[in-house]
Amino acid sequence: MPIAFAHDASALKKALTTLIATYTAIEVDDVATAFGKPADDDNFEPVNLGLAAFGRELAATEALRARNTANATARAFGRLFAEVDVIMAPVMPNLPLPLGTLDVRSADWRGFVDRLMDVTAFTHPANAAGIPAMSVPMAHSADGLPIGIQFMGPLGGEGLLFALAGEIERNWPWAGRRPPIHA
Repeated sequence: MPIAFAHDASALKKALTTLIATYTAIEVDDVATAFGKPADDDNFEPVNLGLAAFGRELAATEALRARNTANATARAFGRLFAEVDVIMAPVMPNLPLPLGTLDVRSADWRGFVDRLMDVTAFTHPANAAGIPAMSVPMAHSADGLPIGIQFMGPLGGEGLLFALAGEIERNWPWAGRRPPIHA
């Protein structure tokens, strides 16, 4: 049955950018300290340095507002799971991106994050809400690239998703499929 998910995608994108930047600032600083290395281009990717610099500039109130937005997303999922058992959605809004499209070596950290948020538009709400989700390859593109479907379950619903994954694999085996280019 089609469902409508009541969340503000634009607000969530902004909130996740804030949270990612905040946590990146903490991680960059902690790793630099732990290894006795400076947080510079010799030791970190430019995207991480840009995110960390942005994260250090944020006020605590901004990080808390971002966390509140993620929490509101979790509550919206909670209301939705009162009506449905599992949510099925695309993994990505497009086919897999060419290698190098998301390059952490880019100096344009904002462009990187914008592209990342765009291609994860269907998966980052589940991540923000802390609910279980799985990406299942269900088809191939004309070029042989896997096309994934995401299944999301309610908080604590990992067992339901594992059971669903088993049913899918039994009825639609994937193990023997290989794209034209594979490792």
